[in-house]
Amino acid sequence: MKIQRVKWPSGKSIDDLRKQVAENKEQILNGRLLAVDPGSKFAGYSIYDAGVLTSSGIITMGNKLRVQQRLQHLYQQLHDLTACDVFATERIRGSMSHEFLKWAVGVAVAAVRSPVLIEVPIGVWQAIKDAGYEKTDENDAQLIGKSLIWLAKEID
Repeated sequence: MKIQRVKWPSGKSIDDLRKQVAENKEQILNGRLLAVDPGSKFAGYSIYDAGVLTSSGIITMGNKLRVQQRLQHLYQQLHDLTACDVFATERIRGSMSHEFLKWAVGVAVAAVRSPVLIEVPIGVWQAIKDAGYEKTDENDAQLIGKSLIWLAKEID
Protein backbone atom coordinates (compact mmCIF):
# COMPACT_ATOMS: atom_id res chain seq x y z
CA MET A 1 0.00 0.00 0.00
CA LYS A 2 1.56 3.29 -1.09
CA ILE A 3 1.40 5.99 1.54
CA GLN A 4 0.49 9.43 0.33
CA ARG A 5 0.91 12.60 2.36
CA VAL A 6 -2.31 13.20 4.27
CA LYS A 7 -3.39 16.43 5.94
CA TRP A 8 -4.59 14.91 9.17
CA PRO A 9 -6.90 16.97 11.38
CA SER A 10 -5.37 18.50 14.49
CA GLY A 11 -6.45 18.68 18.10
CA LYS A 12 -6.75 16.54 21.20
CA SER A 13 -8.68 13.71 19.51
CA ILE A 14 -5.97 13.15 16.86
CA ASP A 15 -3.24 13.42 19.53
CA ASP A 16 -5.01 10.77 21.62
CA LEU A 17 -5.48 8.61 18.52
CA ARG A 18 -1.79 8.87 17.56
CA LYS A 19 -0.84 7.76 21.07
CA GLN A 20 -3.15 4.72 20.84
CA VAL A 21 -1.83 3.88 17.38
CA ALA A 22 1.78 4.13 18.59
CA GLU A 23 1.03 1.82 21.53
CA ASN A 24 -0.59 -0.73 19.21
CA LYS A 25 1.47 -0.24 16.04
CA GLU A 26 2.71 -3.84 15.91
CA GLN A 27 -0.81 -5.32 16.16
CA ILE A 28 -2.22 -2.84 13.61
CA LEU A 29 0.47 -3.55 11.01
CA ASN A 30 1.04 -7.27 11.61
CA GLY A 31 -2.13 -8.61 13.20
CA ARG A 32 -5.81 -8.78 12.35
CA LEU A 33 -7.68 -5.48 12.36
CA LEU A 34 -11.48 -5.39 12.27
CA ALA A 35 -13.02 -2.00 11.48
CA VAL A 36 -16.75 -1.37 11.83
CA ASP A 37 -18.86 1.58 10.75
CA PRO A 38 -21.84 1.03 13.05
CA GLY A 39 -25.49 1.80 12.44
CA SER A 40 -28.92 0.75 13.64
CA LYS A 41 -30.06 -0.62 10.24
CA PHE A 42 -26.77 -1.39 8.48
CA ALA A 43 -23.17 -1.74 9.60
CA GLY A 44 -20.12 -1.85 7.38
CA TYR A 45 -17.12 -3.94 8.30
CA SER A 46 -13.63 -4.53 6.95
CA ILE A 47 -10.94 -7.00 7.96
CA TYR A 48 -7.24 -6.34 7.45
CA ASP A 49 -4.60 -9.01 7.93
CA ALA A 50 -1.05 -7.65 8.27
CA GLY A 51 -2.22 -4.33 6.81
CA VAL A 52 -3.94 -5.86 3.77
CA LEU A 53 -7.70 -5.73 3.22
CA THR A 54 -8.90 -9.35 3.14
CA SER A 55 -12.66 -8.99 3.56
CA SER A 56 -15.39 -6.39 3.81
CA GLY A 57 -19.13 -6.19 3.65
CA ILE A 58 -22.40 -4.99 5.08
CA ILE A 59 -24.40 -6.41 7.96
CA THR A 60 -28.08 -5.78 7.26
CA MET A 61 -30.35 -5.69 10.26
CA GLY A 62 -33.68 -5.04 8.57
CA ASN A 63 -36.04 -2.08 8.83
CA LYS A 64 -39.01 -4.03 10.09
CA LEU A 65 -37.36 -5.36 13.23
CA ARG A 66 -37.58 -3.51 16.50
CA VAL A 67 -34.40 -1.72 17.47
CA GLN A 68 -33.50 -4.25 20.17
CA GLN A 69 -33.86 -7.08 17.61
CA ARG A 70 -31.64 -5.22 15.14
CA LEU A 71 -29.02 -4.68 17.84
CA GLN A 72 -29.19 -8.35 18.87
CA HIS A 73 -28.69 -9.31 15.21
CA LEU A 74 -25.71 -6.93 14.96
CA TYR A 75 -24.22 -8.46 18.10
CA GLN A 76 -24.55 -11.99 16.76
CA GLN A 77 -23.16 -11.17 13.30
CA LEU A 78 -20.13 -9.35 14.71
CA HIS A 79 -19.54 -11.98 17.37
CA ASP A 80 -19.56 -14.70 14.70
CA LEU A 81 -17.47 -12.71 12.20
CA THR A 82 -13.94 -13.04 13.52
CA ALA A 83 -11.60 -12.61 16.42
CA CYS A 84 -9.11 -9.79 15.96
CA ASP A 85 -6.06 -8.15 17.51
CA VAL A 86 -7.40 -4.62 17.07
CA PHE A 87 -11.00 -3.43 16.81
CA ALA A 88 -11.61 -0.01 15.28
CA THR A 89 -14.88 1.85 15.11
CA GLU A 90 -16.01 5.36 14.36
CA ARG A 91 -15.81 7.65 17.37
CA ILE A 92 -19.37 8.72 18.19
CA ARG A 93 -19.73 11.57 20.64
CA GLY A 94 -21.98 14.51 21.36
CA SER A 95 -25.62 15.30 21.80
CA MET A 96 -26.16 15.43 18.03
CA SER A 97 -25.42 11.71 17.65
CA HIS A 98 -28.52 9.59 17.37
CA GLU A 99 -29.23 7.41 20.41
CA PHE A 100 -29.51 4.21 18.33
CA LEU A 101 -26.11 4.87 16.76
CA LYS A 102 -24.52 5.11 20.21
CA TRP A 103 -26.24 1.86 21.15
CA ALA A 104 -24.91 0.19 17.99
CA VAL A 105 -21.35 1.21 18.92
CA GLY A 106 -21.82 -0.27 22.40
CA VAL A 107 -23.17 -3.50 20.95
CA ALA A 108 -20.25 -3.71 18.50
CA VAL A 109 -17.71 -3.19 21.28
CA ALA A 110 -19.37 -5.92 23.36
CA ALA A 111 -19.61 -8.37 20.46
CA VAL A 112 -16.07 -8.17 19.10
CA ARG A 113 -13.44 -10.23 20.88
CA SER A 114 -10.45 -7.91 20.80
CA PRO A 115 -7.92 -6.84 23.41
CA VAL A 116 -7.62 -3.39 21.75
CA LEU A 117 -10.36 -0.87 20.95
CA ILE A 118 -9.54 2.25 18.96
CA GLU A 119 -12.20 4.85 18.20
CA VAL A 120 -11.39 6.80 15.04
CA PRO A 121 -12.80 10.34 14.73
CA ILE A 122 -14.71 10.92 11.50
CA GLY A 123 -12.33 13.69 10.42
CA VAL A 124 -9.41 11.25 10.52
CA TRP A 125 -10.79 8.56 8.25
CA GLN A 126 -12.40 11.11 5.93
CA ALA A 127 -8.96 12.73 5.48
CA ILE A 128 -7.88 9.79 3.30
CA LYS A 129 -10.91 9.44 1.03
CA ASP A 130 -10.16 10.07 -2.61
CA ALA A 131 -12.13 11.86 -5.31
CA GLY A 132 -13.89 8.63 -6.36
CA TYR A 133 -15.17 7.87 -2.86
CA GLU A 134 -18.77 6.62 -2.70
CA LYS A 135 -20.57 6.90 0.67
CA THR A 136 -21.46 3.40 1.86
CA ASP A 137 -21.11 1.76 5.27
CA GLU A 138 -18.69 -0.76 3.77
CA ASN A 139 -16.48 1.95 2.25
CA ASP A 140 -16.54 3.88 5.52
CA ALA A 141 -15.41 0.77 7.42
CA GLN A 142 -12.57 0.30 4.93
CA LEU A 143 -11.46 3.91 5.45
CA ILE A 144 -11.59 3.53 9.24
CA GLY A 145 -9.21 0.57 9.02
CA LYS A 146 -7.03 2.09 6.33
CA SER A 147 -6.58 5.32 8.31
CA LEU A 148 -5.21 3.38 11.29
CA ILE A 149 -2.79 1.49 9.05
CA TRP A 150 -1.59 4.73 7.43
CA LEU A 151 -1.16 6.41 10.81
CA ALA A 152 0.77 3.38 12.12
CA LYS A 153 3.11 3.51 9.12
CA GLU A 154 3.79 7.21 9.74
CA ILE A 155 4.79 6.68 13.38
CA ASP A 156 8.49 6.05 13.98
